[in-house]
Amino acid sequence: MSVTSSAIYLFAAAMSVVCASGIPDDTPVIQSASRRAGVEAQFKYQRALAENRDSKLFGVMGGQLTRAERDCLTFLYAYMPLQDMADQDGEFFLRAVRAALAARAEMPWGEKIPEDVFLSFVLPPRVNNENLDEARPELFKILKDRVAGLSLEDAILEVNHWCHEMVTYRSTDGRTSAPLSTIRTSWGRCGEESVLTVAALRAVGIPARQVYTPRWAHVDDNHAWVEAWVDGEWHYMGACEPEPMLNMAWFREPVRRAMMVHTKVYGGSQTADFKVRGNRYFDELQVLSTYAPMIERRVRVIDSAKKPVPGALVEFGLYNYAEFYPLASPLTDAQGRAMLPSGKGDLRIWASKGNLTGSGILKSEEDELVIELAPHKPEDRIEFLDIRPPVEPLPKLPEATREAREANRRRVLEETRIREARMATFATEAMSRALAEELEMEPDAGRLWPILQKSQGNHAEIINFLKTTSQEDRQWAMALLEIISEKDLRDTPAAVLKDHLSHVIGEVEEMSIEDRNFFIANVLSPRIHNELLSPWRFGLKDFFGAGEMAVFRRNPSKIVDWVRANIKIDTTANWYNVPMRPMGVAELKAADELGRDILFVAICRAALIPARLAPGTFAPQFYQGNWKTVNWSGKPAAALPTGAVIITGRLDTKPVYSSHFALARLKDGRYQTLDYEDLPWESFQDGLALEPGSYCLTTGNRQDDGSVLARQAFFELKADESRTVPLVMRPSKPAPAPLGKMDIDVALPSVPLAEQGADWEEGRPYSLRGLSNDKGLIIAWLGDGGEPTRHAMADLEQLREPIEKWDGGLALCIQDLPESGAGHLDKIRDMAAQVRLLLDGNGQLLAQTLLNIKRRYTEQYPVIIGVSKNGDVIYYSEGYRIGAGEQVLKAIRRMDR
Repeated sequence: MSVTSSAIYLFAAAMSVVCASGIPDDTPVIQSASRRAGVEAQFKYQRALAENRDSKLFGVMGGQLTRAERDCLTFLYAYMPLQDMADQDGEFFLRAVRAALAARAEMPWGEKIPEDVFLSFVLPPRVNNENLDEARPELFKILKDRVAGLSLEDAILEVNHWCHEMVTYRSTDGRTSAPLSTIRTSWGRCGEESVLTVAALRAVGIPARQVYTPRWAHVDDNHAWVEAWVDGEWHYMGACEPEPMLNMAWFREPVRRAMMVHTKVYGGSQTADFKVRGNRYFDELQVLSTYAPMIERRVRVIDSAKKPVPGALVEFGLYNYAEFYPLASPLTDAQGRAMLPSGKGDLRIWASKGNLTGSGILKSEEDELVIELAPHKPEDRIEFLDIRPPVEPLPKLPEATREAREANRRRVLEETRIREARMATFATEAMSRALAEELEMEPDAGRLWPILQKSQGNHAEIINFLKTTSQEDRQWAMALLEIISEKDLRDTPAAVLKDHLSHVIGEVEEMSIEDRNFFIANVLSPRIHNELLSPWRFGLKDFFGAGEMAVFRRNPSKIVDWVRANIKIDTTANWYNVPMRPMGVAELKAADELGRDILFVAICRAALIPARLAPGTFAPQFYQGNWKTVNWSGKPAAALPTGAVIITGRLDTKPVYSSHFALARLKDGRYQTLDYEDLPWESFQDGLALEPGSYCLTTGNRQDDGSVLARQAFFELKADESRTVPLVMRPSKPAPAPLGKMDIDVALPSVPLAEQGADWEEGRPYSLRGLSNDKGLIIAWLGDGGEPTRHAMADLEQLREPIEKWDGGLALCIQDLPESGAGHLDKIRDMAAQVRLLLDGNGQLLAQTLLNIKRRYTEQYPVIIGVSKNGDVIYYSEGYRIGAGEQVLKAIRRMDR
């Protein structure tokens, strides 16, 4: 999907023709005089901030531009996040502008779109925190004929069908791929699917925005989707998840229990929606009212004399992922008040000002919470918090006709077949073996296949990298490919990998395995934080010159001095929080704090100095006999004093960080969660080296109804002290009475599937009572492989060991024989040995069971039911429910008593 320079030239020429035939070139886009004045003032501010890249960024403004092009470029530059000014050039943004204007002129809905909607929701090539690419002109060429002749609403639905043809859901890491990279991979998480879909809609001139619930209230996760503008109103849909009509999606029920749904507005909002936060660049709006009822949540902060405290920070915290995630963090007004409109659930409020802190629970039925600030006392204490999400409403029935839904389902399956046919052209194991033989890498053949398999549509770049690396250096090439992330393998060009290999291996001497692994992780690795990999080694060596790099290598403190003296810190300009690339920061000489720290580590590694961002805290460090932490205030870098925290305890399953527990440190008046998401449980048992200070260990036991029994253990850690902190999970509430009965004497036929076990008898009827093995039964009705079903399959896969130990039954039910495109069923091979795939024709057993337990049949899949050996239904869930596996496990334990 790459765009060549000649194609870009031809596209630019075409744009001028299209613009001439549509909206006149001399028509300004910004008609409002007051809006123009604000944009031009902000543009001047931005140009001064980017003075060190002035010619690269703003040189295009001196060329021949129409008034519309000049207006659009000025608007983009005025509100552009710092990362884009550092990493792109003016020609890139001019191509995006011309594509946007071409779509505006050519598409029949273009002239109907108001100025403010076009500027914020069509023009910007950036959707959220993705890496930018040439998606705007490329997608315009692909999609303009596909939507020709359609109404605006039908065009939106058609674009989403195309996006599903390209991409499906699969969980990935937190870095958001560029749209074309996501297409090459053929799958992505919801944030990437929605970025692609918004980019595709904007490419054909349709106003679109990504909306997020940053954290669900009733399950531990978040979600992103798409809203598209039709005749003055915003309508929602699942990204890459086409439905027969707008305002129809699998998340329709979960979002009715949400506490917040927000969206960012490039250039600031012109509407009356509540602004959760914002600055001179953007506004973030609370748009939950589209989906669920809201109430105003009010907090009043007072001091010990009962007087209002202005300027106090108030965090409206929602329990999720073993922390109280701040949905909003406003400052109190002159009367000590802060307000947030949200859903009708409980919030943990934390208020602080200087050394003064206070907290409390704002219940859904309360109009206001008063918090009295007091000096923070470093002491050990335990707090128990019962947190309730919004009440689950009665499900809505599907609005589309059954015929429309069936036609849509058939089309979705055909799109899946098209996508899977394309994925079949990716690297195969046979291809990997042949490559290993060709490159005389037979001893490494077992290492090579996992790399090529993970690279997906980027396999040609990985192969090119290996083929153009000499045989003697391929051991280092393999080490580089194994140290970077899976997503890096999917979107990193060979030239970038070559930059990092060729400028390091010439300096490598013989070293022990221990030293070699340390070198690979802290020198060779191009991965520093979560930034897009880029070719910074040669660039930094050329930027500084051999002499200065030699000085840096002898004395890493000189790097600290250079960065402190030359990089201006701006804490608001990089407002999408996209990690900045090292060369962009070096050229721009401006960054947020993270961008500065990434640059520091990159300079160190380019000078062959081991460096990293510290685990947990991301503090920049370099190695000289021990890890020395950089102090940007001017003090010499030094090894920080530490203590040790050992976390011990036993849960029913192995504890997982950010799922069962999380650790936070008090900094600037608030507890900030440490990032140990990928650290195994054994590391916490062995002990973490942490700076002295105040800490909090949070655990939470999520209940069937979505409520949480949270526990927070506050403790102090002194230098050179070793503390053992028990991991305690509060016990669940007493089990509710059975919901009703299920007929477990019925028999359902098995389904032929390649992934079934050796003992599978195709077509044999299986009695549910027999499957229960006199222990009980977990039975799940699956959907067509959308995100909720994939999450449920992953949850059940993780329960393989406890389900096998329990030895009850596990049945997965479908209503039709699997067709090509039912790829989610391949997860069965990784589930418990007793799993069976059964056919519940027309959902008859499900319908009868729902009738027995007095539940409405809403076609929200998956449906998971826990049934005792006597047929009592003791667990039920439907639709999207992250963590359903944990609840299933609790149901199993109740059956096992």
